[in-house]
Amino acid sequence: MGVPTLFYFIVFVFGAAALPLYSLSVAHANDRLPRAEFVEASAGLLMINAATSIPGPVLAAFVMASAGPNALFLFTALAHAAMAFYAFTRIRVREQAPAEARDAFTPAPQSSPAALPLDPRGPEQLSR
Repeated sequence: MGVPTLFYFIVFVFGAAALPLYSLSVAHANDRLPRAEFVEASAGLLMINAATSIPGPVLAAFVMASAGPNALFLFTALAHAAMAFYAFTRIRVREQAPAEARDAFTPAPQSSPAALPLDPRGPEQLSR
C-alpha cells in the first residue's frame, strides 16, 4: 500500500467517524427528552455545533502555523479524544435512557418536506 493510498484510507476513516457526530448527538438527546422538546433540543445542539465551528478552524490554523501542516491531524485527534472522553464520562455517571422512552429507528427519505407523511410517528393523515 503506497503513501497516497494509505492517506486516502485514513481520511476515509476520519470522515466516517467525524461526520455522524452531530446526528448521533441529536438522536441521543431525543432519547432522553419528551417529544414536545425535540425541536428546541435540536436547535440548541445546532447552535452549539455552529458556535464551535467558528473557533475550531482559527485554532487549527494557529496550531498549523506553529507546528506545521501535519499538526492539523494531531489537532483533530485531540478534539475527538476530548469528545470521546466526555462521552465515556457521561456514560459512566448517567443511567441509560429507559427502553420505553427510546424510539426504534425509522428510515425516511430526507430530500423534501413531502416525505413527512411517510414518518409513522407523525399524526394520522385524513384522506380527502
